[in-house]
Amino acid sequence: MKILLSIIAAFSLVVVPMTQIEATSVKDSLTEEQKAEIEAKSQEAQAQADEAKEKAWEAGTTAAQEAGITFEQFQDAVLKVLDLAIQRVENAQGTIEGLYYMSDTTKDEITDGLEALEGELLSYKTAVRSADTVDEIRAINEDVIQTLKDSTSVIIEAVKESSLVIYAEVEKTVEKIKIKSDAMLAVLEVDCTEGASEIDSLQAELETLETLNDDLKSAIEDQDKENAKIYAQEAMSMIPGILKSLESIVNTCSEYIE
Repeated sequence: MKILLSIIAAFSLVVVPMTQIEATSVKDSLTEEQKAEIEAKSQEAQAQADEAKEKAWEAGTTAAQEAGITFEQFQDAVLKVLDLAIQRVENAQGTIEGLYYMSDTTKDEITDGLEALEGELLSYKTAVRSADTVDEIRAINEDVIQTLKDSTSVIIEAVKESSLVIYAEVEKTVEKIKIKSDAMLAVLEVDCTEGASEIDSLQAELETLETLNDDLKSAIEDQDKENAKIYAQEAMSMIPGILKSLESIVNTCSEYIE
């Protein structure tokens, strides 16, 4: 039973990283025409957003004046937003440091970017404090928005580059699962004759898993992200079924398991 639990724990460690990679790699699978169409729609949406933002700013300024909101109150509100952004950047730094599946190189790259972003946000705070008009603060706010967008793009690219690191973790985890499963089945194959059919079936699955994992390892060595992703997904999709089979065998052969 302890072996089964350790196999389940090993599998759970790579589920979240694989899910995150899915979120960052969808665009890579699109054709050039699809990418161009998405880009055109994105530009159109951006133009509409800019127009809406301009109208919202004008309406907001008018409403603020009518409500008697002073420049100092507006300035203070923007400073609070910047403080919140800085706090989120610091939280992100802590999160990145805690990602066990990310290489030190990628961590350093993202952390450096976050530190630079934090420095820029602190500079914006200084500029907001020194501003004399709402228009000055508005210009600073536009710069902040663009800086945040640019930084987000850099971080996403860095995470995408770390995909091979995550696939390598999948490969190692699958190998551990197979080794532990083989060890348990080797014992039960001798002692638990009533589970022979289930054991034979699972051993065949494990052989298929091993072949997939060998292909995954080769793709990683070749830095072939596309095929590495395919093999990693296929291997991961097999694990739940293998765990279910292991659980069934454990139940069938419980008297032979310490």
